[in-house]
Amino acid sequence: MRVLTEETAGQNVDLIDGIKINIDSEQWALILPDANEPLVHVYCEGATQDKADELAHRYQLKVTALRG
Repeated sequence: MRVLTEETAGQNVDLIDGIKINIDSEQWALILPDANEPLVHVYCEGATQDKADELAHRYQLKVTALRG
């Protein structure tokens, strides 16, 4: 989570519950660590379902790569 926070420095990001990256007015991604399990949840919204799926896939890959 720390590395992802550093990578998103300078972007429109909220750090309240996790890392919410506001891409534009129609798209965002929320990367949220689970409080009880060793999991990270990725929630996304996009202008279309395909864009939301693409965004979720991109951040899923990023989280997986950072996990090592």
